[in-house]
Amino acid sequence: MSKFSLKMKVTEIGETKSFGTDFKKRELIGETVDGTYTNVFVFEFINDKTALLDEILPNTDVTVHFNIRCRKVESAGKDPMYFTSLNGWKVEI
Repeated sequence: MSKFSLKMKVTEIGETKSFGTDFKKRELIGETVDGTYTNVFVFEFINDKTALLDEILPNTDVTVHFNIRCRKVESAGKDPMYFTSLNGWKVEI
C-alpha cells in the first residue's frame, strides 16, 4: 500500500484510452489551493482501476490514494530523460 494521498477538487475526468489489446489508461485532473496558489495534479488510473472514475464528476471533492512511479529513457547520443507519473489506485468521495 502507498502512504501517499491528496485531497483535491476534481476539474476533469478523461476518457479511457486503449493502447494495444491489454493496456488502458484514464486520467483524473484536479486542483488544490495552497494559500493563494493553485496546484494542478494529473493522476493516471491504469487497466482495471479506470473503472474507479466512472462515478466521479467534476467539482467533486475527493481524496486520491496513489503511488509515484518514475522511468528512465535513454537514447544514443542524448542525455537520459526521466518521466514521473502519479498512479492512482483508490478514490474516496
